[in-house]
Amino acid sequence: MDSLGEVFARHSVEITYLGEGGRALVAAEGPAWDMVVLVRYPSRQHFAAMTRDPEYREHAHLRSDALADAVLQPTVPVVQVAA
Repeated sequence: MDSLGEVFARHSVEITYLGEGGRALVAAEGPAWDMVVLVRYPSRQHFAAMTRDPEYREHAHLRSDALADAVLQPTVPVVQVAA
């Protein structure tokens, strides 16, 4: 994982939240998420560059191997929240 940390640092990736999931409080019935990860990329270009990084590609299969399903949902901030 150290090398992935280096890849993330190289592409300015920030893991902003990592937590255990569960059944949704308000949603259509469906499978529960067991884990939720929110990741911030400075731009879509940063994300695209990371996916082309040979070191990232060497480890990319680990995510798909470990997951039954994943959602990559791009968003755009509506407001900036001070930390």
